[in-house]
Formats: sequence, structure tokens, C-alpha cells
Amino acid sequence: MDSDAAHAHILVVDDDRVASSVYRQTLEIRGFRVSSATDGRAALQMVRSERPDLIVLDLIMPVTDGWAVLAALKEMADPPPVVAVSASANGQDAVKAGAQAFFLKPCSLRDLGDACAALLRERRG
Repeated sequence: MDSDAAHAHILVVDDDRVASSVYRQTLEIRGFRVSSATDGRAALQMVRSERPDLIVLDLIMPVTDGWAVLAALKEMADPPPVVAVSASANGQDAVKAGAQAFFLKPCSLRDLGDACAALLRERRG
């Protein structure tokens, strides 16, 4: 178990159920508590109700995309950090929109887990 995972809750948001499942399993193996959503609208509801410590967010999704989620998070007090993932979006644009990290799909699962752990360490100070 990753020492940074103790009691940390990560919300995985991706309309690709295979990718979502792989991210979830990878993060759970590291000891994180993980929940998931398949679109941005559901994700924003979960952010408000569950208060996750971090979000892994696909940027290109139906209903409400990741860009809209990033915009909504900017309006919240103390939003969780975001690791954005996308097969086609630009990482610089994602960071400008509010993501703290970006990975191009398919990404290294080890690197994704490491980025999540590092952001949680930073957040906890």
C-alpha cells in the first residue's frame, strides 16, 4: 500500500468503461479508495456529495465533458486536484483550464498512480 493512499478517495471519471476499470484497479492496488462516474454531470454531483481528495478526469466525454468539469471546479471553494487524461486533448490546454497534471492516453499506469500520490502529498502539506 502506498503511504499516501491512507484514507485518500479518488474519483475516476471516464466514459470508457475499460479505461475506468483499469484506472480504478491500478489505484485500488495502491491502497486508494476509488469511486467512478461515466460523465461530467455525474462527476460534479459526486464531487459535491462525496468530496473526493483527487479526480482522474477524461476530457472528452458525452453529456458534460471534462472541460466543463474543470470550469465548474474553478467556481468551487477548495476543489480537489485533477489529473486529466485524454487521447486527443492538449496537455497545456488542460493545465491552463485547471488540471494539475495531464496524461495522454494510453498512459503509464505507474506514472498515473505516482502523479496521484504526489498531488495528494502536496495537498496534505
